[in-house]
Amino acid sequence: MCILEKEYILSGMDLICIAKNFYVETGIRQGIEQGIEQGKEDGLKSLVKILKKFMSDIDTIYKTVIEDENFSDVTYEQVKKYYDSEQ
Repeated sequence: MCILEKEYILSGMDLICIAKNFYVETGIRQGIEQGIEQGKEDGLKSLVKILKKFMSDIDTIYKTVIEDENFSDVTYEQVKKYYDSEQ
């Protein structure tokens, strides 16, 4: 009999451990995703602030921002938010 064909009965403690591991791993993954998103927002804000010192036109700044592969999916509204906040 192949080991994969055997039935295993899990105890209540085994199920609790499996559930805890699942939620811990899920929490870690979500935390990493949130950290990456926050880092990207902070980077976008800094980039717009720097570009605004050299370019006064928001359309030019937006086109420059989306040329960067890290910010290629950024919307015009996101750039405008940081452009307007740096008056």
